Amino acid sequence: MRSIVLAITTVLTVSFATAVLTVGVATPVYAAAKANSVKQKMAAMKAKDPRSYGECLTLATQRGFARDPESNSDAMKFVDGCMAGKQR
Repeated sequence: MRSIVLAITTVLTVSFATAVLTVGVATPVYAAAKANSVKQKMAAMKAKDPRSYGECLTLATQRGFARDPESNSDAMKFVDGCMAGKQR
């Protein structure tokens, strides 16, 4: 009985430690990939209509997306909606 409890405790400890250590390593890689995809989408919108993009990016900055709006996914959604005429 003691050996079963010890084995279960060991498995749970190793699983928890692996999950904690993996989060610290995997998060920056995922965040970098996400930031790159946001920047690529923003560049595509800018290439499609530079004038509207500039106006919508300015509006996004005025509405509170001041911290690097070109790599913020929420700002990208705002600019996309603005270019589609959904923001005033």
